[in-house]
Amino acid sequence: MERACAPHRHAGKLAPCLPSNPRCGSAKRTNLPVTRDAFRRRYQQRFFDPVYAAEQPAIDRLEALAWQAYQDGRKAPRTAPAGSGYADPGYALSNEWRTTAEALQQAQAHWAAPGTPSRVLVVCASPRNDGSCPGEMSKTWRLAQLALGVIEDEA
Repeated sequence: MERACAPHRHAGKLAPCLPSNPRCGSAKRTNLPVTRDAFRRRYQQRFFDPVYAAEQPAIDRLEALAWQAYQDGRKAPRTAPAGSGYADPGYALSNEWRTTAEALQQAQAHWAAPGTPSRVLVVCASPRNDGSCPGEMSKTWRLAQLALGVIEDEA
């Protein structure tokens, strides 16, 4: 496979080249950009329970702030320069992203330590769980449990 660019440093390590033509077509372009009315409906869905009715004016104010942030493209409102080790050291890197990347790097270092036992990480990233949906377990969680069973049987 031909490289589209020269390798560059990312997070202090040599990063692979990215394809020159990014993959497109996953998002339904008919839904973008989101209209004000669609945004409001989607935001308000989280507060369907009548327990929130007394706070509807506050929810409306928060929704207006969220809409403005969406309009302004504020995906990463708290940033700092990326720094050395990145292709663009001056890039405004999300603080949240940096914290996550550092935690992953620490986990990778621990995992790669020669004295540690071999292990597998099974992640269930479903937002649905028995705490958010009482009496229900997400399909993702059930599949993760099946994977754990297979891994334990192979060990």
